Amino acid sequence: MGISLTHILPWWYTSVAAIIYKNQRLAFLTIVDYFSFRILFKTLFQPWKRDQISTDNLSLQDRFQVWTMNGVARLIGFAVRSAAIAVGLAGLVLLLVLFGLMWATWLTAPVLAVYFIIAGLISIFGGGR
Repeated sequence: MGISLTHILPWWYTSVAAIIYKNQRLAFLTIVDYFSFRILFKTLFQPWKRDQISTDNLSLQDRFQVWTMNGVARLIGFAVRSAAIAVGLAGLVLLLVLFGLMWATWLTAPVLAVYFIIAGLISIFGGGR
C-alpha cells in the first residue's frame, strides 16, 4: 500500500497540526509562567525587594526621611517590574508572530510543494524559452 495525498493531507492538517498547536500552547504558557505576569501585576507598586523601613518611635524629621526612602523603594520596584512586564509582553508578541509565520508556512507547504513540482516539470520538459 503506497502513500497517497488522501493519506498525507489528513495527517498533515489534523494529527500533526494538533501536535503543533499543543506545543505552541505550551511554549506560550511557559513564557507566561517564566515572567510571572500575575505576580508582577499584583506587586507592581510594592517596594523593591520588600525594602521598607518602619516609622515606629522615630522623630518627625526621621519619619520624612523614611517615607522618602520607602517612596524611592516603591519607584524602583515599579520601574523594575514594569521593565520585566514590557520585556515579557514583547517576548509574547514575538512568539505569536513566529507562531503565525509557522502556521502560514505549515498550511501552504503542501500546495507549494505541488506547485513547484509541476513548475519544475514544465520547465524541464518544454516550458522553457
